Amino acid sequence: MTQRQRIIIIVLGALSLFTAILLCSLVILNVSSLGRQAAQPLPPSDTPTPTPIPTWTLTPIPSPTILPTGVPTALPTVTPTPPFLSLQDLEALDRIELEVAALRGLEPLRPVPRWAITRQELRTYYVEPILDEHWEEQLNSLTLTLVAFDLMEPGLDLASLLKYLLPESIAGFYDPKTGGIYVVSDTGAIGEYEQIIFAHEYVHALQDQHFDLLALGFDEFGFTFDRLDRFNAIRALIEGDAELVEDQYSGALPSDEMAYAPLASVFELGPAVLKPKAIDRSLQQPPIDDVFLFPYIYGKLFVQELYEQGGWEAVNDAYADLPQSTEQILHPARYLAGDEPVLVSVAPLTDTLGADWRLVFEDPIGEFMLRIYLQNQLSSEEATRATEGWGGDLGVVYYDGTTGELVMVLRSVWDSQAEAAEFMRGYTTYAARRYGYPASGSSGGLSCWYGDDTLCVSWAGDQVTAVLGPDRQTVDEVLAAVSE
Repeated sequence: MTQRQRIIIIVLGALSLFTAILLCSLVILNVSSLGRQAAQPLPPSDTPTPTPIPTWTLTPIPSPTILPTGVPTALPTVTPTPPFLSLQDLEALDRIELEVAALRGLEPLRPVPRWAITRQELRTYYVEPILDEHWEEQLNSLTLTLVAFDLMEPGLDLASLLKYLLPESIAGFYDPKTGGIYVVSDTGAIGEYEQIIFAHEYVHALQDQHFDLLALGFDEFGFTFDRLDRFNAIRALIEGDAELVEDQYSGALPSDEMAYAPLASVFELGPAVLKPKAIDRSLQQPPIDDVFLFPYIYGKLFVQELYEQGGWEAVNDAYADLPQSTEQILHPARYLAGDEPVLVSVAPLTDTLGADWRLVFEDPIGEFMLRIYLQNQLSSEEATRATEGWGGDLGVVYYDGTTGELVMVLRSVWDSQAEAAEFMRGYTTYAARRYGYPASGSSGGLSCWYGDDTLCVSWAGDQVTAVLGPDRQTVDEVLAAVSE
């Protein structure tokens, strides 16, 4: 398995677990009973309860976008002894709140509790308790899906990777359930860097107070892979909004107070903090940075476009008319034009495959993740060109627990026959490089490759359908079933 594939495993795992996809994007437990106090009352010491998706700021290591998932049924009891933050820190946070609210043009509606926790507390009480046996089925389904889409090989311990990387990647987060901001600080102090983190997270608090982050659907995904592409688009709006304000706030600081660099440049420094050398090297390779930073980089570009056209009012309006796909984030003009994704369906395959097969994934992939998928074999330019003109898609994965075999179906609709032909050319190039030779047979818009597994892709009008399976007979039967 290549280094690139290893890190994509982590990112997509995050995307499918939290956010994510999102990663990603982590279901943070309500540990207001943890950490060091940065607001007035001491946090309660009773058992923490699960919370919906918090928004967070990256450390210099770009953080995975984790997707929301279910929560464990049993959580640890914590009895913290949090000290107060210094008066100087509290005054600094008060000043930041005033400046950020003025920049964003949103009046605070209520006080925001502020906590500082150590990275070890983050690991012990936030990450490890939720990545336990209650997640086994979800992680297994996720792993099978990544294998089916050529993003990992079987056998990697995804839970261990997440347990290691997530605590190292989170610098702070806002929890919409408690309405509080948590800043990671091993010293218990709020320095210049932590102040920038707090500014970013305070934007999320203002968003929540005015637009109700929970009402955006962050608590509706449950223990499923439902609507990943739409979730990534909404997360891009939220994080892009905070990134733009953060840039404005940072840009107004005196040069000697600039303790923070933009994510795009700070990304180059991140791998030095991670110990596994293979992961270090892979972090420095595209498309890994795109996956990690999608809601921050592409989200900020999206929000910047709205801001330039109509100021903060136009950004506020987007919370009432949410982006529906990563295509709209990548191409803001399509969002403004109301170009919504086409709903795509795939007929159930249980009768075709047999009773031993079970469905483990069924969800739109989206333009952005299609790019990442194709970049396993194509350059960034080739993958971008192939996926522009995306109209909608659906990815489906079935698994046979008795044989360990997988079937993947990717059905896509494009804006025109020409766009479908462009994707078909890109996908056949992808497949030829994957197998090491051109299609074994091509006729009537159908091309197939045979090796350890079988891959066929068909093109008809504005639709392209790819099917990957263990052998030619299975793929032929699945193609016939989904083409009816």
